[in-house]
Order: sequence, then C-alpha cells, then structure tokens
Amino acid sequence: MSDRDGNDEIYIMDANGTDQIRLTYNNADDEEPDWSPDETHIVFSSFRDGHYEIYVMNANGDNQTRLTYTNGHAIQPDWCPTGSTGIDEQKIKGILPNEFKLFQNYPNPFNPSTIIKFQLPIQSLVSLRVYDALGNEIETLVDGEKPAGSYELELNESGLISGVYFYQLRTINFMETKKMILLK
Repeated sequence: MSDRDGNDEIYIMDANGTDQIRLTYNNADDEEPDWSPDETHIVFSSFRDGHYEIYVMNANGDNQTRLTYTNGHAIQPDWCPTGSTGIDEQKIKGILPNEFKLFQNYPNPFNPSTIIKFQLPIQSLVSLRVYDALGNEIETLVDGEKPAGSYELELNESGLISGVYFYQLRTINFMETKKMILLK
C-alpha cells in the first residue's frame, strides 16, 4: 500500500522491492490488503462513495468486486475459514463470476420442472421472468437486488400446456432471453 499518488493504492512487488505493479487506480483510499490462503485473490477496504467498504480482487488487480454494503466503516478485512462470516461462501473462496450470463435451462425440453442458472459479476437489480410464445408474462422468478454470484432456480410449470416458453434476465447492464420447451 502506498499513498505516493495522493490516495492509498495497493501495489505488489518482489520481496526485494523490484517489479512494483500498481493494482488499484480508484482515486480513493484502498487499504488493509490481505492475500487469500491460495494467493489468488486480495481482500481490501476502500474509501469509495464517502465510506469504507470491503472489496475483493484477483491477484493481478482484475475483477474488483464490492463485498459489503454497510454504508459505514468496514475496515480491516481478513480471510477466515469458510462459514465463519456472514459473507457468501463463494466470495470467501474467491469464486466470483466475471460477466453477466444467463445459461440454457436444463433439462430442455422439460416436464414438469427445469433448472435456470444465471450469474452476476456485481450486485445488481435483477428481473428474471417467464413468458409464453405470445409474450404474456407467466411468472416472475426474481425481482429485486442480488449480490454478485451464481444462482440456480427450479421452475415447476405443471399447470401449463405443452409449448414454447421464454425466460428473460434483465439488469441495468444486461438483458438476455432464452427459449425452453415444455413437453407433456
């Protein structure tokens, strides 16, 4: 960590001080870095938006993801054994998606249930809805804010007739629609 550019930023370097690489460029104080046990990720606190929150990033500085939303003073992050914090287990392991993605449902065709998976690289307002072939909304599976991560939902449509249906994932930054077939 160094404040040579006016704000505390995170650097990595060889043990002898050579090959310095700046990892954060946020014009905010990034402090208290700590390596993950497998040395693939760094957790740190950052003073963005006028208060400290905890972030995680890949060891090369990519994929900086906010972990806390306290609007307070979240400082001194530390890696700890899985299950000992309120943070999602996959975040502790450092497994965060790096892109928005809606997967094809499986099985497809289905009867009467199927699995729909999607992933979010950042906390987002999410809408996941099911439509019939005419565009009529059949069901809302998700409608609200979700933290970064991977999600899997079971859709059970035993009351519908055989046919083609669509499911659509929407966020502020992303929209994708997939087709599925109910076969009775």
